[in-house]
Amino acid sequence: EIVTQIQVQHPNILPILGVSCSEDYPLSIVAPLAANGNALRYLNRLDPPQRPFPFQIRHLASALVYLHGMLPPLIHGDVDPRNILVDDAGNGLLSDFGLSRIKHEPTRTATVIVSGGKYRYLAPELLRVLTASGPGPFRTTAASDCYAFGMTFFELATLQKPFSEYGSEWEVSNAAMHGRQPEYP
Repeated sequence: EIVTQIQVQHPNILPILGVSCSEDYPLSIVAPLAANGNALRYLNRLDPPQRPFPFQIRHLASALVYLHGMLPPLIHGDVDPRNILVDDAGNGLLSDFGLSRIKHEPTRTATVIVSGGKYRYLAPELLRVLTASGPGPFRTTAASDCYAFGMTFFELATLQKPFSEYGSEWEVSNAAMHGRQPEYP
């Protein structure tokens, strides 16, 4: 995560200031304090007329365009509202590059291998792989980041999780794989 995040310089990506090692914490990332927490918590604390929507969406889109435009492209792999932090000025900062990887390929169609992610934000093609092969590594792409961006937009706009009408991960996966969209409240 550290090597990946140090390589990027964008006003809407949380910068790495340094690293720290100690007996208690073998490796810690030092980053600016985002005192407002993540975007979802920030918006939930505000009264509806005060919500600066769609600030996080514009910031997130700008950060993703930057990452996907790098050579080779950088795929975030875990875009969701909890990975957008809000600084003191109310700017959205994309963070948590723990699932990101740069894969050097001769073309601009880089993909990355990650484990994890959250079902409500995973693109249908990734859910199909998980359903067929079970938990484990799968490939994320710029397109799957864009799908997660769409689900993030939905949650920040409605303050409800995508596919909140479904209870289990299986139901969410099944709905997304069959082309269903989250119900707008």
